Amino acid sequence: MKKLTTKGILDKIHHLEAFEAISQSGGFKIKIDSYVPYIGTAIHAGSALRKELNYKINLSGFHRWQEEDPCTDEFIKELPITVVALDSRYEYDLNRGKNSCIYDEAWGKKVWREKLDPSEIKDSLAKHDEFYEVISFLIRRLEYLFPEVFIFDLHSYNYRRDGVNHEAPLFNLGTHFVKDSFRDRSNAFLEEIVKLDIDTVDNLSGENIVFYGRGYLAEFVNTHFCRTVVFPLEVKKVYCNENNGIYYKAIIQAIGNAVHQAISSFIRKNTDNISYHTLNNFSDSTEAEADEIVAERIAELMQRNYRESNRGEYTSCEIDHLTSNKTPEVMLERIKESFLIYTRRRDEVVGCGILIRKDDRVEAKMLNVDPTIQGMGVAKKICSIREDFARREGYNHLYIESLKYENTINFHSRRGFYPIQSPRKLKYSIYMRKDL
Repeated sequence: MKKLTTKGILDKIHHLEAFEAISQSGGFKIKIDSYVPYIGTAIHAGSALRKELNYKINLSGFHRWQEEDPCTDEFIKELPITVVALDSRYEYDLNRGKNSCIYDEAWGKKVWREKLDPSEIKDSLAKHDEFYEVISFLIRRLEYLFPEVFIFDLHSYNYRRDGVNHEAPLFNLGTHFVKDSFRDRSNAFLEEIVKLDIDTVDNLSGENIVFYGRGYLAEFVNTHFCRTVVFPLEVKKVYCNENNGIYYKAIIQAIGNAVHQAISSFIRKNTDNISYHTLNNFSDSTEAEADEIVAERIAELMQRNYRESNRGEYTSCEIDHLTSNKTPEVMLERIKESFLIYTRRRDEVVGCGILIRKDDRVEAKMLNVDPTIQGMGVAKKICSIREDFARREGYNHLYIESLKYENTINFHSRRGFYPIQSPRKLKYSIYMRKDL
């Protein structure tokens, strides 16, 4: 997996690019398949230590493993967006604030056999900063796209040691930092967790039974974001032997499937099921695989929209002419030479728009939104994302052909477009420009 600088990661998120990368420091990895209103995190899944710290750590790899959260990254791997820690919490704990994230003592054991140098502490704290810079930027981008954002923060806990009840919950949802405005959402997620049926594992689950969700990630999000909530979910370590490190692969798979089922069901019932996707074939240096199914869905959307919205404005022959080039084959060729952003609702494409080069100009085309999601701001978001992309590519102006409808022209005018002389003959539209 390639490494990206923090700037490189933020740039890809800003332009809604799908990618998978390790942070430049190696502290965490991030995967984004599509932009959806939820994130899976596993901030204690890592076990890595910097080489220079291996000589100073007082605990064996096994002792560290016992208090890390192995396999929690496996439980979220099927989610479209995941952020997974690669470093051990014993180097710096992402679920603690910056002032307390480096342990002197943990669970009654001295962590370091000799004092860390200031430079070593500085390097670890920089990794802590890096993670929270990226997660903050990602949340802000998702809050721009969606009315609510959910973070499913997976952890695991030991239950065999003294003082822990063997009847402790399989899943423990901590809600200490869940705002009242999200209380109905946390209750809904808990319902999905409680009703899970997992082979060979008793699902006794509940809220705030052994953990309360008081970690720093939940606190940080609660403090800095109004429309995002963290659901810290602790998993009982029935999937491994705490005392010898043996994993039970079948149970790991079963718990992973169950977590995915619960999250998917919750999202299906509590969101609009909208996702944003991009394909970048805009320049000679970029090449994304054009998807024939996406091209077919976009063609269907455009054919349907043109026929329904133009009824009464044009004759049937004129509509046939307008839609004659809105075929899957034409759409596929356009995708191969453009920057495409499209919106899905489950498997259906419900919005799209592209940027394409025309001589020395960049033109915005194919803006279409299904009537069933109009009023949700999808068209405005597609337009904003296209404009941001054009700016990044170094263009000072953006051009568009607008159908000669008053509403359509007014929509583009409100976004800063104004009519200019077209470089080509247009029968059904007018040529407009926006200064970026």
